[in-house]
Amino acid sequence: MEEVLQLKYSAHEMMISPKDLLQYKVSKVSTVKDVILFKRFFTFVSLAQDSFFKNNNIAPELVVKSLNPVFPRKKLLSVLESFVSDSAIATDLLSLFSWNGTGYLDLQATPIIPLGGDNCVIVPEVLTSSNLIRNVIVKERKFNSQTTNTDGVNEPLEVFTKNIFDNRGDIFRTCKGKKFNYKGRAGEIDLIVWSKDNLYLIECKNPILPTSAFELRGTYDYLIKAQAQLDLSLEAMKDTEFYASFLESLDIPIKDRKIHALIVLGNRLLTASAGFCYPIRYAHELNMIITVGTISSTFGEWRYWENEEFSENDFLRYISEEDPLSNNFMNAMDSYKLFIDCGDFKIARESYSFNQLEHLRLGDERLAVLNKNMEAREEFIRMHNQTIEQLKKEMEKSNFR
Repeated sequence: MEEVLQLKYSAHEMMISPKDLLQYKVSKVSTVKDVILFKRFFTFVSLAQDSFFKNNNIAPELVVKSLNPVFPRKKLLSVLESFVSDSAIATDLLSLFSWNGTGYLDLQATPIIPLGGDNCVIVPEVLTSSNLIRNVIVKERKFNSQTTNTDGVNEPLEVFTKNIFDNRGDIFRTCKGKKFNYKGRAGEIDLIVWSKDNLYLIECKNPILPTSAFELRGTYDYLIKAQAQLDLSLEAMKDTEFYASFLESLDIPIKDRKIHALIVLGNRLLTASAGFCYPIRYAHELNMIITVGTISSTFGEWRYWENEEFSENDFLRYISEEDPLSNNFMNAMDSYKLFIDCGDFKIARESYSFNQLEHLRLGDERLAVLNKNMEAREEFIRMHNQTIEQLKKEMEKSNFR
C-alpha cells in the first residue's frame, strides 16, 4: 500500500499516469519500477532487524543509531540482483543511491556510503522510510536535466495544460511548443492559447515539490527562467511585423488581440503573489477553474464561476490580481510578532499564520455559496477556540509572548 500511495502521489505531481511513471527512466538503465524493487531489499533488512530486536527483548532506540550494516559491494550487488532481476540495473541503482564522497552528504538522497576495501555501509531505516521514487526523480532532474525522459516536445505538464484548454474548444484554440528568434535572441513559448479577443502566452514549469532550501531555490530558478522567457516573448509580440509573421506561421488568424502572460506551475507552493511580473497558477487548480468551477471542502461548496456556465471572463479573473482564490489565502494570513526579553533589549520576530475562519468568511463573501456544512464549521470553531486558549496558557508560562 505504501508503494501504491507513493506511486500515485508522484504520478499526480508529474502529470502522468501511474502506469507511465513505472516506466519513467531515472537513468539510462533504470526505471521507477526498478527503484521500487530495489527498495524492497532494504525493507526486508529493516523488518529483519525489528524482528531480531523483538525476539531478543532489545530496545531498538538503544542500538538503532549505531546499527548500520556493512556489506561487501559484490555481495550487496548479488543480493540486489535477485530483487531487480538484472545485474546492470543493480549496479546502476547502487551507484545512484551511493554518496560519491564530494559535497554535502544528504542521507535521504544517498543513504549508501562507500567505505574502504570496497565495502558499503547502508542506512536501512532511511532507505525504507524515504520516498525513493520522489528522491531519485529530483536527483535525475538536477544532474541529467530530464534528458532520460523528454523529447523536448511532449512535456507532461504542457500536454496536461493544453488538454485543459482543448476541452473548451468552443472558446479556446491552442498551439504547443513554439520556438522563435527575435533580434538575435532565441525564445520559446510552451503553450499559446487564443480566443476571439485574447492571446495567452503560457510557460509551464513543473519542479517537484521542494522539501529543502536547496530544492526551493531550484523552484525559484525555474520561475526566474519562465519570467525571462515571457519577457522576450512579450517584447517580440509588441513588434507588429513579428506578431503578424509569427501568427501566420502557426495558422492563427491575424487580428488585434489583448496579450496576456501566465506561468503554470506543477505545485501550488509559489502560486500566490511571489514578487514575479506574471501571475503564477497551479495546474490542477487551473483545471478546476476551466472544467468544473466548484471548490469543495469539509465546510461546504462554492462556485468560482460568476454564472452557472463557464465564460472566458472567469479565466481572465482567475489570472488577474483580483483572483479571489489567491487573494482569499493571502488576506487570511494574520500577522503576529513573537517577543523575547534579552537583557535590556526585546527581540521581535514577525511572521504570519493562516486563519482558517477568515478564509471561510472570505470564501462565503467573494464566491457563490452552493452549500454550507454548519455542523463541521461549528465543531471547527469550538476546536479553534480551545486551541487558542491552550496556546495562551502555554505562552504565559514561558518567556515568550
